[in-house]
Amino acid sequence: MIEDLLIEIFGKGKTPNKFTVKMGENIRKARLGAGLSQAELASTVYVSQAAISDMENGKREVSSTELLFMSKSLHKPIVYFFPGDYVNEVKLDKLSPLFQELFIQAKRLSNEDLNKLIAQARAIADISED
Repeated sequence: MIEDLLIEIFGKGKTPNKFTVKMGENIRKARLGAGLSQAELASTVYVSQAAISDMENGKREVSSTELLFMSKSLHKPIVYFFPGDYVNEVKLDKLSPLFQELFIQAKRLSNEDLNKLIAQARAIADISED
């Protein structure tokens, strides 16, 4: 039964499948949000532009190494790229009070302001790393 479900979702070694298509959509969304071309992303992931195109169209599976490079290049957590059906949701009550407050306030922001907040958080984190 479980094997049948996995074959339905992933296909039997075939791409595109539901998983690779959704992951590809997430890659494209992150790449466009970062303002990068496929060629620019490819150079940071150490693959060809055609490979990025195939990934975005669900025609190619993404390796763990490629996913790691994408995560760093696009400033997204690795879990961002996985389709929502395959990710456990974060339970707000399991977070520290500071993170709870951050999420509560972030939910009140427009997407534009939320992107600004994320950019500021990245800048602060980058300064803190130095």
